[in-house]
Amino acid sequence: MIKTENSISLPSKTLPWLLPTLLVSAPSRSSCILLSPWIENLTLVVGELQGKSWKISGQIAFIDLIQWLNTEHNKSFWIYVREVDELDKRLQPFLNAKQKGILYLRKIPNLHAKLVITNLWILETSANILWRSYKVNVEHVTLRRNPLQDAVKYFNEFKVIQGVSGSG
Repeated sequence: MIKTENSISLPSKTLPWLLPTLLVSAPSRSSCILLSPWIENLTLVVGELQGKSWKISGQIAFIDLIQWLNTEHNKSFWIYVREVDELDKRLQPFLNAKQKGILYLRKIPNLHAKLVITNLWILETSANILWRSYKVNVEHVTLRRNPLQDAVKYFNEFKVIQGVSGSG
């Protein structure tokens, strides 16, 4: 672990519990923005989380966590990938959730960045949201406070700096 005044570098094996921790800690009624060229419905690790309708704990599918946070805490999810191929089996759970209005799934051509942005935190990593990246690969992980304290504003600044067009 390498710690600086404004950030901390962590081992990539922390990602299965770090990603859900960041999403859970985001304020209710806020946006969570995820950028990953490739994504799949990997298994994450959460502590016991009690909601109004149901509780979750232990190992949980990523899409189930998103649905729980959307339902129980009215969080919106914007997921950006390199391409939205409706035949890609890895995307099917996300495409189904998009049809149900649980999340937004958009593409950014040539996307290589991997970020998780909440009002509180920014996770910068070399890891795609894929099982192999989270469980096997040696990846870079840096966590820092969101200096703008607003996920949408930070993402809009990112788009301007990178020359990315499009809404969301």
